[in-house]
Amino acid sequence: MKKQEIQKIKDKVSTLLGQRLVNMERWDNYAEFGFIPANRDVEIIRDQLRTTERIEEDFVVAAFCTFRWTYQDRIILANQDMFQPSIPILEANGLGIRDGEDVPDFDYLEYGSNRLDEINEQTFRPVYEQTLGFIVKKINVSKFGDLTIDFENGYRLEVFINVSDPNNCWQFYEIGVPNNITVGGNAIVEEDVDVTLT
Repeated sequence: MKKQEIQKIKDKVSTLLGQRLVNMERWDNYAEFGFIPANRDVEIIRDQLRTTERIEEDFVVAAFCTFRWTYQDRIILANQDMFQPSIPILEANGLGIRDGEDVPDFDYLEYGSNRLDEINEQTFRPVYEQTLGFIVKKINVSKFGDLTIDFENGYRLEVFINVSDPNNCWQFYEIGVPNNITVGGNAIVEEDVDVTLT
């Protein structure tokens, strides 16, 4: 990717510096990470597409590609976890963690049925409402357009470009404002279009 494109991406996502992560939501086979200003109180809304409640966000990073959460020297969560059955489903089928492909009729789309949803509920969701939870400390964009977000609590979110053509890999947008950037393989795919669902 050209240096000016990388700089344009960095300029957009630098809006997240000092912001607080308040949501990680999975939609079919991609994930969204929602942010608000660190000093703002959370506003819980009822999700119309699900039976859950979530915190209203101002900024979103949507990962349509490979991503992972790390803490120190451990991978805590990765996008492939959404295709693995949760521990309760494995146990109900008399299986261990390495036997996920043996679960009959496993539907990863059913919310709460997979490891990603399970880890999100156990590890991340309890921290979202804490004022000093996940505050963005540092952001980096690699020469390929990969996004790395470091948090003050030591966690790291990495989003990897995993295609060579300009398909959507990840996107940053501000809710209700035409301030977005969509990054694909070797290119910026789209920018400054209101992508908010109505």
